[in-house]
Amino acid sequence: MSSATLIIITIIAVVLVLAVIGLIFLLARPKKKKPAPPPPARPIEPPAPPKFINDPPEARRQQNPPSLQPLRVETPLPQTDDGEQQKIRILVVDDNRGTTENVTRLIYFENDMEVIGQAYDGRQGVEMASELKPHIVLMDINMPDMDGITAT
Repeated sequence: MSSATLIIITIIAVVLVLAVIGLIFLLARPKKKKPAPPPPARPIEPPAPPKFINDPPEARRQQNPPSLQPLRVETPLPQTDDGEQQKIRILVVDDNRGTTENVTRLIYFENDMEVIGQAYDGRQGVEMASELKPHIVLMDINMPDMDGITAT
């Protein structure tokens, strides 16, 4: 063997010995334990029960404390000729049928509102709005054929 080969083998052996010694020191040092976090200042409250869309409005109001109730200004609804209160008439316009159905279901449980129609694109929404004369039109902005901004 030449002297260059012996030097390379010696260097490799020294590097391996140093690596093993470093590994031994790394594994032999004591592990530091982190202190446990302090207990919470107040007990953790269990989560509120889920609210279901099929609950009547009275049940939903009882589940929510007054501070969580939506703010409503109690103004009387317009009266019809026969003395009944007139409901707020809503037209729902969205190209996603699932969204339209979900919004309709939500409004169904409101005593003072009713969905009078559903449209699935802007052009159909404009036609239905001129025909049905709703008080409110809930309309998606991005729709095929005619978007909500153009329809408005």
